Formats: sequence, structure tokens, C-alpha cells
Amino acid sequence: MEEISKYCERLAKARTIPLPTDGFMLCKALVKPPKAIEEGMNRLYTMALEQHKHALEKAVSAAAAASGMSSPSPAGSGRGGGGLLPSLLGKLLDDEQLTESVHRLYNTALSKHKTAQESINAKHQFHPPVSPRTTPAAASRRLYYDALENRKKIRAKLWKQYVEHSMPTYSKLTPDKVKASGDRLCTSKK
Repeated sequence: MEEISKYCERLAKARTIPLPTDGFMLCKALVKPPKAIEEGMNRLYTMALEQHKHALEKAVSAAAAASGMSSPSPAGSGRGGGGLLPSLLGKLLDDEQLTESVHRLYNTALSKHKTAQESINAKHQFHPPVSPRTTPAAASRRLYYDALENRKKIRAKLWKQYVEHSMPTYSKLTPDKVKASGDRLCTSKK
């Protein structure tokens, strides 16, 4: 009865899943609770957002100072409602100049990429050498058919040398011998 109660207690206990361990570890690894890991991730994310915001504000103020504006316009104003940078760029270029410069930059980058790709392909592609020595038909005849003929000659020679003498010999009958033996068998003595 005591064994059954121990067995029931053992089965009723909550199981703990062992953490995988490294057999070659020199010191015990620090295990942080999930809450601490989540707090650290949130802190890093908010720090990155703040750094991005400060860098954007700095770039806008530098662009405003370069264009001669005393204070940048508020966010959302200007062409397209995109914020401060589009409004500053709108002051520098009109629509036609902006599209023209974008197309020019895109087309030059595309042409440079194509020429670079073509030069790399020409440099690194395999170009088989042209051989005027033999035609493929002559080479195939020499390599295949002549080799086949040589192999047949060698086999016949080896057959004659090693196998032919061990084969059973049969006497060859001429038509005259066949007729004579037929006459002997068919004639009866009375």
C-alpha cells in the first residue's frame, strides 16, 4: 500500500522540464527572466526611435540653414504633406526639375550597372577554344570505330590463344561422307 501511495505522489507531482546544458561550458550561464528580457528589448527600441528622431531633426535644421530659411515650416506642410524635408526640397527645385533629375540619376545608375554586368560576364564567362586540328567526325571515327575494331582483333587473338584449344572438337562431314553414312544405315542385310 505504501508503494502505491508513493507511486501516486510521484505521478501527481508537476514535472519540471530540464534546461538543455552544454557539457563543455566553463561557467554557468546567466539566465534572465522573460520580463527582464522584454524590458531590455523595449528600452533598446525606444532608444533607437529617439536617436532616429534627433538625427532627422538635425538634418532638417542643417538643410534649413543651408537654404537660408530662418525656421523650418511645420510638419505636413509643403508639397505632398510629407513633412519638413519635402517642403525644403520644394523650395530648391520645382516639379519638372525634380522629376528630370530623378530620371537622370536613375538612368545613369542603370546604364552603369548594365555596362559593369556586361564587362563582368565577358571577363568571367567560359569561351571554348576553337581547334582547327580535327573535325568531330574524324575524331569520333578514330576514337570510337577504330578502337572498336582494335578491340575485336584483340578478342579474336585472345580467343584463339586461350579458349579455342579447350573447346570440344567436332568432325566436319562433307556431303559425300553424309551420303555414304546414310547408305550404310539404310541398306539392310538379308
